[in-house]
Amino acid sequence: MGPRAKWWLHSLLRVAALLALGAAVVFLAGRHRLRWDVSPDRIHTLPPQAEAVLDSLSSPLSITLFLPDREPERSRAAALLGAAAAGRPRISWELVDPGQHPRRALAAGIKEPGSILLEHEGRREIFVAERDAAGGYLLDEAALTRALRRVTQARQIVARVVQGPGLLPLDSGEGLVALKLVLKAEGYAVEAWQAVSESQGGVPAGTDLLILAGPRRGLPAFLVAGLEAWLDAGGSLLLLLDPDAEMADGSFAANLEPLLARRGIHPGRGFVIDLGEANINMDKGFEVPVVSRYAPHPITLPFLRLPALTAFPVARPFAVDSIAAPLLYSSPRSFEELDPPSEHVHFDEGRERGGPLVLAAASESGGGRLVVVGDSHFVRHDQIDWQGNADLLLNAAAWLVQERDAITPRERPERAGLLRMGRAARRVYGILILAVMPGLLLALWPLRLLLARRRPRPGGAP
Repeated sequence: MGPRAKWWLHSLLRVAALLALGAAVVFLAGRHRLRWDVSPDRIHTLPPQAEAVLDSLSSPLSITLFLPDREPERSRAAALLGAAAAGRPRISWELVDPGQHPRRALAAGIKEPGSILLEHEGRREIFVAERDAAGGYLLDEAALTRALRRVTQARQIVARVVQGPGLLPLDSGEGLVALKLVLKAEGYAVEAWQAVSESQGGVPAGTDLLILAGPRRGLPAFLVAGLEAWLDAGGSLLLLLDPDAEMADGSFAANLEPLLARRGIHPGRGFVIDLGEANINMDKGFEVPVVSRYAPHPITLPFLRLPALTAFPVARPFAVDSIAAPLLYSSPRSFEELDPPSEHVHFDEGRERGGPLVLAAASESGGGRLVVVGDSHFVRHDQIDWQGNADLLLNAAAWLVQERDAITPRERPERAGLLRMGRAARRVYGILILAVMPGLLLALWPLRLLLARRRPRPGGAP
């Protein structure tokens, strides 16, 4: 075999090897769904909370997204749903254009485009994707995670709100109706518990979480004893305790100081004045601490990973022992005002505590779980939607009922760098990738052979 024939043979073998390698890569990619998300903020990857829910499934789950073909979000939605089904044979998903399949959308109970339907063990959950400033749909990972938890829950978590004289009403606009709506959207069943007499007995059976918010007078001894027994038996209590300045009868900490002290939490007698930079930047009054400092704890972990602010209008500070854990602090430029509220406040050094001050704490001492926040206003209708207030409530509830996977993921930053293309642009892009680039490579291959032939070879071969 001459030198030229050998050279052609070697070239053909190299091409065949490359083709075989490409075929092997394609084959392995089809058998092993390895995904690597290199997008900014990992926008094609499900949050860990959603991954945990999906990994725990023991029966089929169906996800159907009703989104028009022209929507750019379809490609990212396909990536997210593909990630959900990757390696999980019990999960199936589908993208449906409701304009092309209106009967199917109506049969599924879909009322508007952008709806996502989840079906599991006879239960159905529908939520609608958000809209961005340009009117396009955005599939929110946090909303998807919450919907997954709701549809896969075999039993609803029951939260009962203590009702009685001097306590915030559950179904009032000035009370806790906003708290109720936020918890219900997360999948909780929220009910009232009328604790009006000792003859009622203890906390009703089937309660997972007890909430007591905004007492305006000292609690009766039978109710305090019932709360003690509930915690000692391993129950969970969320306590929202406003400053004594809001007490109608002048009682200290609504008679809850012994219960809290046994769990390492000591309520202050004043309210917090915060002169920090966050208060000034957010244009909040100095009596409304704006929190940006969080202590390490499962409840606050999302805030530490992706900082967000929370605000507490007229808040009580606490001191904590080693058996309790602080959750959030006021700024170093804050102090505890012990005098009655007035237009003129000042820091009385030596008599009043300086910041940073603990505004919320958690304790597991005694068997049960307790979270106490020195303010009830932050969950009311005019405050709960402010920045991270609702997330703090949901995180505290999830930790109290020991649903670690339900700790709310923080919202990801706006995807300003995401390239959105219309139908025509996507068609051009597809032609470029599938036809133009391969054709260009094929057209350049003869030039590559020609240059290789002109290159001098050892031994003077032509």
